[in-house]
Amino acid sequence: MGSRPTSLDFVPALPPFNKRTADIIFITSDNVAFRVHSQLLSLASRIFEGMFDLPQPVLDGSDGQAGAIFSTQVLHDGLPLIPVSERSDVLETLLRFLYPVPDPTLASVKELDPVLKAALKYDMLEAIDILKERLRGFIKTALLEVYCIACCYGFEEQAAIAAAHIRSRDLQYSYVPQLRQTTAGCYFRLLQYCKTPSKQSSFCHPPSDSSDRVADSSAVLDANPLFDNIQADTILRTFNNVDFLVHSMVLTQTSTVFRDMFSIPQPERKTDDEQSHDFEDARPIVRITETSIVMDSCTFVTIENP
Repeated sequence: MGSRPTSLDFVPALPPFNKRTADIIFITSDNVAFRVHSQLLSLASRIFEGMFDLPQPVLDGSDGQAGAIFSTQVLHDGLPLIPVSERSDVLETLLRFLYPVPDPTLASVKELDPVLKAALKYDMLEAIDILKERLRGFIKTALLEVYCIACCYGFEEQAAIAAAHIRSRDLQYSYVPQLRQTTAGCYFRLLQYCKTPSKQSSFCHPPSDSSDRVADSSAVLDANPLFDNIQADTILRTFNNVDFLVHSMVLTQTSTVFRDMFSIPQPERKTDDEQSHDFEDARPIVRITETSIVMDSCTFVTIENP
């Protein structure tokens, strides 16, 4: 949500979102005013249905302003102004799926992604179904982008279809900006799928019966020999208690997350006669939520692609 809008901050949206029959006004992040109909939005979105079921301001008919108890509600032409975080192009595209006008065209996954995100945010089921089909339509031209977006939003069917095409065309090592919005686990499962002919049960989520995800044992294991170098200065301990001996200097050069992590003041080391859960063999222990399989894949990528 942005700052509270005033009638001087915005410009009116284009038709059909400028009709006088509207009963509320959305103000986008780039200050465009969309006059919309709450009844139509309530039918399309359970989020808006719940919002509009809340008690509304009682207007004073003499001057079109809210009564004293709702004096903080900003109005324009007697209609409440509701700021939303979406840009005007995103909101207009989304609303056109709801209004009785031709559906908008989406030329790329880059255009589709923020609209799909907004549809999911507002729980607009029909728009979500349409956009999922549109996403699938980009598989021939934007395979890895579709896979990343599908995994980001938990669309297993679209992710599986994209993964099959990625494997057949050997595109798993390509780079697209959408890789930044998916998890290491989703990318790792794609790499594993492309290496083997076996069927992947899930791309968006780790298998529920994966033994690698079970951490009920207190035993701490060692990683493969590449990450068992005694000259390392830091221990990364994974979710399933596997220790990776790493060099903090290398990690800080390849990851801003690790750079920020290692810049945090560390606890004082205990003497040799004292036990410490934060250090082992004079090395700090950094606990991470990823499993050893995911970390093994990520660190190999870092080493092979400096």
